[in-house]
Amino acid sequence: MVLVGSAREKIREALAGTVPLLEAETYPEVVRAARAAAAPGDIVLLAPACTSWDMFRDFEERGRVFKREVRRLARRKG
Repeated sequence: MVLVGSAREKIREALAGTVPLLEAETYPEVVRAARAAAAPGDIVLLAPACTSWDMFRDFEERGRVFKREVRRLARRKG
């Protein structure tokens, strides 16, 4: 799980010791961290645990940024 945003500390505290946790500052970093942690055949899912008004206007912008970063990574990987 990759944590990002203003609530990441609370989420980290709540989930400590239950699942592997990574942290990122930006959504491009989120996508890169998720890719690095994924094994071949894994699925990376955007599943926000809370709002992200500290980073985006709304959930649609957040989704667009996530998709854009995944597409950029896919183009670089060929």
